[in-house]
Amino acid sequence: MYKGWSRFQPILRYRKSVEDGLSLKLADIKRRFKRKEEELLNLKNKCLLLKGELLKEGKSDWRSIAVHGQYLLLLSDEISKVEEELEEINVEMEETREKLLQASKERKVVEKIIERCLEVQKKSEKTKETKLLDETGIISYINRAGKGNEERA
Repeated sequence: MYKGWSRFQPILRYRKSVEDGLSLKLADIKRRFKRKEEELLNLKNKCLLLKGELLKEGKSDWRSIAVHGQYLLLLSDEISKVEEELEEINVEMEETREKLLQASKERKVVEKIIERCLEVQKKSEKTKETKLLDETGIISYINRAGKGNEERA
């Protein structure tokens, strides 16, 4: 019996584990991206609230305006930093997505090979079964023909 497909099972398990690992890594990157997006949104909201407070206060207290201005600069620097981190995470996410796609393709190739090996095995078994049935039929025919000749003699 042809068992060529069995030698591809370890390869398939490896391909699946690589794909699963990349899938988990992508999920982790997506969670990090979402957290950074929320952090960016919070920083922008703080910035808007602070600007609103400055507009309400007017220009009465210059010290308060200076402190708020410094804090606004700090917030804008932090927003820029988070936006850069988001871009880096986005690049990492795209790279991981590409690797995952490639790993998925490689796994599917191995699955196709196994599928073809199974088809070859089935075809081989069917051919053997047909030969066995043919031989059984021929032997049965010869036995019947031999008994018919013995009865005539």
